[in-house]
Amino acid sequence: MELVNDPPNARSAVTQAGDALMTFVRAAPAGTALPPERELAIRLGVSRTTLRSAVDRLALLGYLSVRHGSGTVVARPSAADLATPFRAALGDVDGSMDELLWLRQSLEPALAAAAAVNAQPADLPGLRDAATARDREFHLRVAQLSNNALAAQLVGVLVGMSGQRYVDTTRLDPRGDRVARTQHLSLVDAIEDGDAELARESMLLHLRWEARRLTAARD
Repeated sequence: MELVNDPPNARSAVTQAGDALMTFVRAAPAGTALPPERELAIRLGVSRTTLRSAVDRLALLGYLSVRHGSGTVVARPSAADLATPFRAALGDVDGSMDELLWLRQSLEPALAAAAAVNAQPADLPGLRDAATARDREFHLRVAQLSNNALAAQLVGVLVGMSGQRYVDTTRLDPRGDRVARTQHLSLVDAIEDGDAELARESMLLHLRWEARRLTAARD
């Protein structure tokens, strides 16, 4: 039986192993298998216990996929994967959801305004298509057109955190679905016209309407 005694700063060792592992993951194509555990632990200079902790963390975030019987392979996380560690904090606490919606109302209107300034003609057909698709895809697309990659990733995480209760509210009733599409298309028109202030106001109006819709469904 192998006994491993990690040093007192084992948490730091896990963090360092995770950083090194992330470097490997980002450089490798999705589906690439990790080297055998013993070999990888030696390469990183950590115990196998520390390595397993690092692998577990990256798997939780969606950067690794543990496949029983075939090893661990590199993966690419979705927004929902990135939101997983935070989702438990929300639970069923209404206050947490209210704070999440407030945060989206604070962030996304500014991104919509930036999208109106930065969007190129070639971007607009895809944005208009997204406007009639699921609410989640539309909000992510607008955020991406802001040309602020970090903010776009944050929107993806926030959408993932809100989960089925928010991103699928368009399933609640047919009338609401039509209203959401109309609001989306109004925002697309503002972005297409390059009207940053109107884009900002349109996004805020839409998010406030969605918040009221969610509250009504929740009650």
